[in-house]
Amino acid sequence: VRLIATYHQPPGLLRDLVDPEVVRTLDHVFLVSPSQRGFFEGLLPPDRIHVLLHGVDADFFHPADPDASNVAGCLRCITVGNWLRDWQIVHEVASRMPEVDFDVVTGRKTGIEVLPNVRVHSKLDDETLAAFYRRADILFLPLLDATANNALLEGMASGLPVLVTDLSSVRAYLPDGGAILVPSGDTEGFTAALDRLQDAVSE
Repeated sequence: VRLIATYHQPPGLLRDLVDPEVVRTLDHVFLVSPSQRGFFEGLLPPDRIHVLLHGVDADFFHPADPDASNVAGCLRCITVGNWLRDWQIVHEVASRMPEVDFDVVTGRKTGIEVLPNVRVHSKLDDETLAAFYRRADILFLPLLDATANNALLEGMASGLPVLVTDLSSVRAYLPDGGAILVPSGDTEGFTAALDRLQDAVSE
């Protein structure tokens, strides 16, 4: 019997979650981000480690009809997910930009529910989630860390420009010029980027 495992957590968390002795017994490890490789190369020979990037159903998550349009002059952002999202950045940016609408799809309390320009949604079925992507103008995705990120892939497949934290794991999934990258924790950078986008929508 051959033992194969896949790991989805970033290196900073793997140190506390993974038993090195268990990893050494594995015949092969598949990773979802190149950023994980260094951790596992300390435990297994390189030929027993491969990175296999996540995919997305691009027939299901697809751009909106070209004839569909959002309200002129109102930038609509969507933020999706729970794990390792930088909710402090989301809160600070949304509170600074009351003229921008934020749809937040998450299953946890974040503290942003009180803001008047934020609508929080949970327990959406797949069709409704896909529709939320299609009616948005931009995927707004501040992160604390990441490996593969479903929201990133779903948003791109839905034709959205992406405003996301600059992480090596994120870059692995982005085509050249496929996103606006902002340094981790940079509230000013995220706000300035959204401000430029809002100006473009308003023109």
